[in-house]
Amino acid sequence: KSCRFYDRQCPLYTMPRCLPPSSMSEAVITNSIIGDGCILDGCVIRGSVVGMRTRISDEVIVEDSIIVGSDIYEMEEDVMRRKGREKQIDIRIGIGEKSRITRVIVDKNARIGKNVMIINRDNVEEGNREAQGYVIREGIIVILRNAVIPNDSII
Repeated sequence: KSCRFYDRQCPLYTMPRCLPPSSMSEAVITNSIIGDGCILDGCVIRGSVVGMRTRISDEVIVEDSIIVGSDIYEMEEDVMRRKGREKQIDIRIGIGEKSRITRVIVDKNARIGKNVMIINRDNVEEGNREAQGYVIREGIIVILRNAVIPNDSII
């Protein structure tokens, strides 16, 4: 027996994705695409793609990058509940204050701390740092899914 997609007696269900519009407070965005449900506070985004539910904090600069986004909104209560149990104690999903991201692909649900510089300062072409949460391919840094980049890191 085949599936009848139009039969009212046998409906198909999926989880609807009804996200709010993106919130941009004092953000400067040029030549970029911003997905639904993003929270962008006081940041600068140039020539980049920002996926759904991405949170970018104050004084962050994102250039020529792709940020895939996240599966969930992480609230302050979630961070406090986790405190002391996991290494990403105070690092929320998204990009923390005063960070700079240039020519980077940030995969889903990554946590980038405060004052982080991901700029490939040594111009590395190939590198495998999976244990630290990233790889470098053809000079492009890729932050892995669910990775945690600690505060004050320089890549």
